[in-house]
Amino acid sequence: MYKFFAASRGNYHRFVQSYSYWPGLHNQRCYSQPSRRPGFFSQFIDNIRSEIDKNKEMKENIKKFREEAQKLEQSEALQSARQKFNIVESEAQKSSNILKEQLGSIKDKVSDVIDEASKSDIAKKATKLSEEISKTAKGVTETITEKSEKIGQTSAFQAISTTTEIIKQEIGSQSINSRVYRSPQKLRKRIEVEYASDERVVEPNADATGIKGRVF
Repeated sequence: MYKFFAASRGNYHRFVQSYSYWPGLHNQRCYSQPSRRPGFFSQFIDNIRSEIDKNKEMKENIKKFREEAQKLEQSEALQSARQKFNIVESEAQKSSNILKEQLGSIKDKVSDVIDEASKSDIAKKATKLSEEISKTAKGVTETITEKSEKIGQTSAFQAISTTTEIIKQEIGSQSINSRVYRSPQKLRKRIEVEYASDERVVEPNADATGIKGRVF
């Protein structure tokens, strides 16, 4: 009996040793088993873990970017460039203010020149207008004088002047005679006076009026 168990044990050891020399058989048996599909919850958890890993990677990248930005911010090159930019901006602001002042001064000067020009134009126009008015008045005066002289040289005006002079003399003599009484040299009757007055001869200016004298 003991010999039987010893023989069986020896056969078992030989079988195990022979099996160890064929590793592909063991792998084939393992791979031949069907794989189980992951469940819904396990897949959901795997997705969450994947997103967490991605977020961690993103956070690390953001952290590295901030560190690099801080290093660049503290670098001498960037500080020098920023200082130069501030200087250029300040100079540009000063230049802009100076340009505005110059433009304002130029605008004021142009406005003054325009005002003076307009005033001088108004003065010139006023002077020219007064000269034209003086010339016009002088011309009118000369025209009136010339027309008056021409009218005075006409026969009608001369006849009127002569008649006016005669009337003046007649009125003057009658007024004087009516004021001062003079005794006649020869006393006459009333009939003789009326007859003498009817024989008066009026001698008009025949050259001026074209009317000849008539004896009444």
